[in-house]
Amino acid sequence: MSFVAPQAQDVRQVLSSVMNECSPAASPHVEDAVAAVITVEHDLTYLPDTLRALLRQSLLPRVLVIADCSGSTTEPLYAQFPVDGPARVEVQVVRARGASSFGDALDKALGYARLPGRIRALWLLHDDCRPLDNHCLDELVDTWHSNPTASLLGAKQYDWQGQGLHDVGRYAYHHRTVSLVVDSEPDQQQYDARQDVFAVSLAGALVPMQTMKDLGGPGAWAGTFGQADDLCRRICLSGGRVVIVPNARVAHAGARMSGLRDRNGRAVQPDHPLDASMGPILARERYLLTDFALPWWPLVWLWRVLAALWFMAVDLIGKRPYRALCRLCAPWRILANPAALFTMRRRLTSACHGDPRRLDILQANGQQIRQWRQRRQAFHDQQEHPMLSHLALAHLRQQFLRRLAWASGMTIAVLAALVATHWPLCRAIFSGGAIHAPSLPSSGADWSQLLTAATTSWSWAGGVGQPAVPAPFLLVLLPFALLTGGHVAQAMALMLLAETGLAALSFWALAGVVTRSNPIRVLLGLLWACLAFALGIVDGLQLPMLTVMAFMPAAFAFVFKAVGLYQTEAPVRPKASVQQAALASICFLPVLVAEPQLMLAMIPLFIMAICLVPSHRVMLLLMPLPSALALAPTLVNSLHHANQGLFRQLFADLMIPSTGLTGQPRTGSLGQLLARLLGLDLSALWPVRWRPELWRPATLACCLLVVALLAFITLVLPRALKTARILWSTVLLGLILALISQAVCTGLDETGPVAGSVLPGMMLAFMGLLACLGLLAGRAVHPFSPLAPGHDQVPEGDADRPPLPPAQSSSTSAAAVDGRGTDCQALAGPGSDPGHGRRGGGWSGGASRRTPVC
Repeated sequence: MSFVAPQAQDVRQVLSSVMNECSPAASPHVEDAVAAVITVEHDLTYLPDTLRALLRQSLLPRVLVIADCSGSTTEPLYAQFPVDGPARVEVQVVRARGASSFGDALDKALGYARLPGRIRALWLLHDDCRPLDNHCLDELVDTWHSNPTASLLGAKQYDWQGQGLHDVGRYAYHHRTVSLVVDSEPDQQQYDARQDVFAVSLAGALVPMQTMKDLGGPGAWAGTFGQADDLCRRICLSGGRVVIVPNARVAHAGARMSGLRDRNGRAVQPDHPLDASMGPILARERYLLTDFALPWWPLVWLWRVLAALWFMAVDLIGKRPYRALCRLCAPWRILANPAALFTMRRRLTSACHGDPRRLDILQANGQQIRQWRQRRQAFHDQQEHPMLSHLALAHLRQQFLRRLAWASGMTIAVLAALVATHWPLCRAIFSGGAIHAPSLPSSGADWSQLLTAATTSWSWAGGVGQPAVPAPFLLVLLPFALLTGGHVAQAMALMLLAETGLAALSFWALAGVVTRSNPIRVLLGLLWACLAFALGIVDGLQLPMLTVMAFMPAAFAFVFKAVGLYQTEAPVRPKASVQQAALASICFLPVLVAEPQLMLAMIPLFIMAICLVPSHRVMLLLMPLPSALALAPTLVNSLHHANQGLFRQLFADLMIPSTGLTGQPRTGSLGQLLARLLGLDLSALWPVRWRPELWRPATLACCLLVVALLAFITLVLPRALKTARILWSTVLLGLILALISQAVCTGLDETGPVAGSVLPGMMLAFMGLLACLGLLAGRAVHPFSPLAPGHDQVPEGDADRPPLPPAQSSSTSAAAVDGRGTDCQALAGPGSDPGHGRRGGGWSGGASRRTPVC
């Protein structure tokens, strides 16, 4: 083996290493009429495996051309790979710098390569496309010899691991191509009856040189993602044949399609792949537009602009915002390069001289498309939601009923405590009266006036009183007023009853994120609800704080579920969810509009969460957006009048300022703040002398100390370190917010200045401490297993017995066992190929049960 020119350092090192370690297959043959072409970019991750698989073929190409698109090759590089006998495989590394697509790289490589005159076909490969066995090229060449009229021969494509199907040819349907193959489904030879198709992928395809000469090959005008469909369309319309060879199998990683490679051909971190939606969408738009005659283009383009709005809405509902943006921009993006559109259409019309009726068998019909979509949805459901047996479903249903009973009993207990401790108030509510408290403002405003006061400045006494800043809490009162027919007094009463019970249920949800023990969840929910009674929130009818207690734990529960940090007893792996992020945004809205000062703690808290969970930073950044929009009038008013000190309104709420409720502005330590909050007079405790009125604050102080000590243990638990850090960050930020709030003046009363409320910050800290208690309890419930530990082991005497057939989940399913002893469920589905019956099983389209295919 000798190198002529020592260039292309990276490619040369990979090529030299592979050729030195790789030995050819036993007695290989060399096909003098075939040359293989591999395009290479900056990312060389897949190139060694591709070269090894190619050089171990039982039938080797005469020439191997490596098109280097990275620019590191300036002069051609030549080498020889020895095989048994006098034949040699010539290896050429040529430059293809500046190639904009695979077809462009192919054209540049053929311009620099020295191909013998006897080369009659090209075997096209990407650097991330490797043959799966040693007979891939042999099968392609054998099929080519058996079908000399074939203009293009494609291979069956799998994923890089060689397990899931990707492509077995495509058919024409409504100005696009469809594969009728469920992506990543197992290969059961169900598509091996295919032969003539409308389009195949160029990765792993065998292209005769006559096709390149007659049709010009895949040019740069169609783009990387659209060149295969464009070339195959020209072949079919010119009277040629596109043939799929199911026995020729290749593994195609699709690094650019899957976002593992950027536009410049450089590798991307696998845990942070790019979204490559724009390329395929643009390719489909170009293909559709050029499928029509030139006079129809304006109408077709307008139709695609309207369709883009529909597809954008569908993608937004499907939680694909970037893809939705690509859909919206695609009709406008294709206008940026009209020369490519005219070139595609001109090449297509020059090739159209075949009989269009011959293409009927290459087109899919509506029934096949519906069956394909049903099988695809069934496969997707199976991947997202593992199939559960009737025993598992019955167990999970029983667990759900138990949780429902525990949660209902907890809620009833909280409401019963409210009625028992505040019977005069509840009796007034049940008799249709209004609720009154010294610090709770009363109003006879209607629904429209509430909306106006929530978003703009307002004043007391119908405009003649003192003007007040916007009150965003009224946005929370609006739905309750709507339920009571616009009666604000009854809406406040309804809010008191509903949010008292919701406070316990809300913390039940947060505790369920860190533990699945029903008694622990009930205990923590009751403790959270008891804080509303112990700290005077219910006694003083502090509806803003009651709203915070009712929605803040649920908001944090949805945040943990959105990023996949939660516990579950179902046999599924926790995963991130955009729906949970949307619910978290909705729950944060009433919390922040009720107590705007919490926004000052949420901002650093979300920054810390982004640092701890960087893979979901976009989701975490978008969660506070609805709350920020609701608080926009208050924030704008604060900034506009910041020189007048109106930033203090962020520390106020709807309650009337009163020193009896929040005290006077002061600075002090955390111990003094807790003492005042619990009702302990430190100056009167020395000398120590027990008094009957001290039992309540002393009990609260002891309980708080025990909870804090137990919560501190979670910081040393390795199984929940990330969640514990987030919860303790919440505790510290809540305490800091409370210390700041007690020093801010938010108003005046007859005794002097009034301080901001410390309850929002303290409740944020208490929530974190109680959640740490649930975290300390652990999962407490193991995921469901159909067999007890040890029952699934086969006794030694029964080791030679054949395995029992698995339980049938459908009357139409048939059990099978593969060669490795794996239970498989096969379904005999309806045919999905145009003109061909299905040979194997597929995926059922049923919605009630999902049956997998191994």
